[in-house]
Amino acid sequence: MVKESKRPTLNNTLLVAGIVVLVLALGVTAIIVNNNANDSISAKEAAAAKAKGLELYRQGKWDSALSELKKAVDGNPNDMTAQFKLAFSYEQKGMLDDAFKRYEEILKLNKSSADAHYSIGRILVEKRDLDKGIAELETATKLNPSFTSAHAALADAYFQKNQYANALATYTKLEKLIGKNDTLYLSRIHTAKGQILKQGGKDDEARREFTLAVQLDKNNKEAAAALK
Repeated sequence: MVKESKRPTLNNTLLVAGIVVLVLALGVTAIIVNNNANDSISAKEAAAAKAKGLELYRQGKWDSALSELKKAVDGNPNDMTAQFKLAFSYEQKGMLDDAFKRYEEILKLNKSSADAHYSIGRILVEKRDLDKGIAELETATKLNPSFTSAHAALADAYFQKNQYANALATYTKLEKLIGKNDTLYLSRIHTAKGQILKQGGKDDEARREFTLAVQLDKNNKEAAAALK
C-alpha cells in the first residue's frame, strides 16, 4: 500500500510564507540602508562643511579643516575654492602626494588653472623632478603672465637646474612685474640675480646686484655678506 505524501498544513504554509516575506523585507531594508550610506552629502551640508572648513583653515587647524573640506568637495566637486583649500591643507600637513592628486583633479575641472599648474610645479620641484616642475611652472606663467609667485618659483627652478641664463631672464621679468614700490621684494630679486652671476663667474656684475640689494634693504644680510 502506497502511503500518501504528507502535505503541509495551512498553518505551516502561512508560516513559511511569512518567513519569506520577512527575509525579503530585511533584504530590501539592507539595500536601502546601503544605498543611503553611499549617497553624497546634500548641497546644503556641503555649503555648511565648506564654511566650517574655511574657518578651521584660517585657524590653522589642518586635521579638522581637512575633514570638513573633504565633505564640501564630496557634496560639490565643482567648488574650486573648497578644492584648492583642501589641497593647501594637505600641503600644510606635508601630505604632498594627496595634494598633488587634488591639484590634478582641479585641472580636470579647469585645464587653464594657472594656480593648479603652479602648485603642481612647486611640488614637483620640491620632489626634485625639475624637468616636469619647470614645464608646469612655465605653463602657469604663460596662462597668467602677471603671476609673480609662479615667475619666482620658475626662476628658482631654473637656477637649481643650472640654467642660469633662463633664471636671470625670469628674475628680470619678475623685477618688472614687481615695480619700484616693493623694495624688500626687489632686494631679494637682486640678491638672487647676484648669486646667479657669481655662480657663473661674473663677479663684477654680481657685486652690482648685491649693492643694489643692500641699497633697497639695509637689513639684507645675505647681500651684505656677499659684498664682504
